[in-house]
Amino acid sequence: MSTESPVTKLGDYELVARVAQGGMATLYLAQKIGEEGKPLAVKVIHPHLQDDWEATRWFIDEALIAIRLKHPNVVAVHELGEEDGTYFLAMEYVHGCTLANLLALAQRRGVAIDPRLIAWIGSEICKGLHLAHELKGDAGELLNVIHRDLSPQNVLLSHTGEVKLIDFGVAKAEGRARRTSHGEVRGKLRYMSPEQAAAEPMDRRADLFSLGVVLWEASAQRRLHPDLEMVELLDALRNPQIPSLHSIRQGVPGELDEAVQWSTRPLAEQRPSNAADLGALLAHAAGPIGKRELVEVMRTLVGPQLVKSARSFPKPFVEALALDQLEPTNPRGEGTGPVLLDRPEAAAPSQPSQPSERRRRGSAGPKSTSAQGWLFVLALALAMGGIAAAAAYLL
Repeated sequence: MSTESPVTKLGDYELVARVAQGGMATLYLAQKIGEEGKPLAVKVIHPHLQDDWEATRWFIDEALIAIRLKHPNVVAVHELGEEDGTYFLAMEYVHGCTLANLLALAQRRGVAIDPRLIAWIGSEICKGLHLAHELKGDAGELLNVIHRDLSPQNVLLSHTGEVKLIDFGVAKAEGRARRTSHGEVRGKLRYMSPEQAAAEPMDRRADLFSLGVVLWEASAQRRLHPDLEMVELLDALRNPQIPSLHSIRQGVPGELDEAVQWSTRPLAEQRPSNAADLGALLAHAAGPIGKRELVEVMRTLVGPQLVKSARSFPKPFVEALALDQLEPTNPRGEGTGPVLLDRPEAAAPSQPSQPSERRRRGSAGPKSTSAQGWLFVLALALAMGGIAAAAAYLL
């Protein structure tokens, strides 16, 4: 993390240090004047984009949606501000890493994360998604928010075991300052639903498809569509065939495999109608696994980097972050078994799980297809002084 900041004050905020820089904005560690000692993140649009109304509207659009989303599983945006033509967002600061970072670190260490923990993370994402999907305007009208870019890079994991959805910069909603035109594709390609990849009309169920792919890759520890040329990838996205997780790895709860198969059906009407139903199935798959186990995994895989990065923060910030959660001596939960396994278990020949009554009501049985393998390796973003989550705010 760079400790140099060309600006020391913006609106009601003191910019303490520059954390990271992306294509549209720079992220600063900051504090609100009068509330010193409480770390915040301030995202500032680049000076050269201040006269670019297209870029500015995207920046404003993100704020118009995100500032309404008040939920523990969504990164809070406190304020959209402007000073002397410079737009900025004051946001919640999350000391942690993205799900993409965590999976890459596990791959590097040769360990596998317990699929029950993956299921719990998915259930927490569903809580934030459901809030966004049900968001209403000032007159009580449904805004029909669709995230459209749900990926491991847009899920933040805090050192205290929180799961938070970020980046509504490409979200679709009624009443946006800028509406995306029909036929325009936004988001990370390999997590797209068939209708999104085909630039067809879509609804909240497109996000559930994307989440299903995220959970599949996190559990299988490999990419779903490896080494495909663009034409081949688009064809695979528009005609999805998702192998059962039971054909990839042992120890996957039946409900997790069921949730992935349910959410990744080719036709939107075959998927869950809302994130709450999908989240309930994932929570059942997680069983007793939850926040405590995520803290354990964070402490083991990314704890040293997070502690090191915090040493450059002002002392009041360090105290506010409660970094004792990352201490190796912090007691772990009992009775749940290890949440980091020595290696992914190879799948043994077995029959796929039977669909539950809940799923049979909404769709047919699970798809059957063979799995192809490629190690799931994601680009690691810990170079920014160990603050792995920093760049995620900027994507």
